[in-house]
Amino acid sequence: MKKFLLSLVVALSAVAANAQTKLTIVPPNQWWGSKDVTIATAGKISYDSQYGEFNIKKNLDLSVYTGMTVVYKDMVDTQIKIQGDAEDPSTYSKKAEVYIGLDGAEGEKTIEFPASLGTKIEALSLQGLAPGGQIAFDKIILLKGEEQEIVSDFAGMAWGGTFTKVAGDGVDILITDGYGEIGFKEAVSYEAGKEYKYDVTFGEATPEALQFKICTEEGVEGAQLGSDSKYYIYQDVPAGATSASVTVDYVYSSITLQCAVANTTFKGIQATLTVGNATSVASAAAAAAVPVAYYNSKGQKISKLEKGVNIVKMSDDTVKKIKK
Repeated sequence: MKKFLLSLVVALSAVAANAQTKLTIVPPNQWWGSKDVTIATAGKISYDSQYGEFNIKKNLDLSVYTGMTVVYKDMVDTQIKIQGDAEDPSTYSKKAEVYIGLDGAEGEKTIEFPASLGTKIEALSLQGLAPGGQIAFDKIILLKGEEQEIVSDFAGMAWGGTFTKVAGDGVDILITDGYGEIGFKEAVSYEAGKEYKYDVTFGEATPEALQFKICTEEGVEGAQLGSDSKYYIYQDVPAGATSASVTVDYVYSSITLQCAVANTTFKGIQATLTVGNATSVASAAAAAAVPVAYYNSKGQKISKLEKGVNIVKMSDDTVKKIKK
């Protein structure tokens, strides 16, 4: 079958040259060869399945722990689930279970652990009642009679959703393997003609040197072919740094910070992303020469040209060159 390419030109609207939009991105996260070791008392949960569960704690001795308090906000379709070690043939787990609703989208809930649970709480969790459920908690407190124990070491998401630690002083990342990486979840997708500036700060001076590692495409100036057959650009960050930044005005799919030394912890990492129009002559030329996006015949965005009919969305300058 004969292959052909259908090019569809879509004009791009102009924006002011000095327009800037500052975004606070998701806190730095563990990537390859790294581990989030942040000590946090707050978190956010989003449920994508009915009855998804986030485990707060397991195996609590009921002779020690008498109850709990949850301080929460932004609650939608979430409840407290407690499973004890007492037998109960009427439940799915065959163990005693208690379910407690939360009062409103924001508030504070204190409960006592009922004696019907047995001698031990096998699982204490926040359960989503439906896909789209969510909750953000400022702290969860376990009660020991008159004493309190604020939870900072959570058992974690069991299934059916995602959990994100919230730490006001940034994120602590441990590099577990040589050349392990600290990642950044992208707030926006790359767009030709735009400039992306990542500013990173550290709560303590960096104990070892780092490198920004930017995954890009073949043909971008300075790009090196990696062992995984992808292309990368590197920018050094010296040991002892309390801040670092990198500006990208070319195609990229991810940005990480890489450290060659295993068992190194970087503390209090925070990051912001500023997006604006590209200002350099080289980046402006690249924006004019590179198609903005590829789509298949169904209108679905694709990362590269495929067999059959493709739609290419191009910049105005590229269109003018084709007309000539």
